[in-house]
Amino acid sequence: MPARHRAPQPPAPNDAMLRIGIPLFGVGLIAVLLDVVPFFFGAHDRPLWINVVAVLALPIGLGLALIGLLRSARATPAAGSTTEPAPDTAAGTASPVPAPSASEPRAGGRGRHARTLAGSQR
Repeated sequence: MPARHRAPQPPAPNDAMLRIGIPLFGVGLIAVLLDVVPFFFGAHDRPLWINVVAVLALPIGLGLALIGLLRSARATPAAGSTTEPAPDTAAGTASPVPAPSASEPRAGGRGRHARTLAGSQR
């Protein structure tokens, strides 16, 4: 029986943007917390480097992560689309139940089975 999973694909170049953007956003978030929280305790005049990291790392990290996420989402095919044939057609076997023809009525009181039952009750 053939394997049902796909072979792992090499990482797309958009993954690099995610791998850089997410940690950069985290660093920017920590810098914002280090810059804002001390004001609640009365501390002022935080170092300039914390302000610069907070102002630059947070939006740049968010932008890189979002752009990488959008590009990788557009590059991968939808989850429901597959190129593999259905299991019945791959094995070459037909379905055991034939499909009803257009001339036969569907479920109801006067279908093929209803006539068979009516004929056996006589």
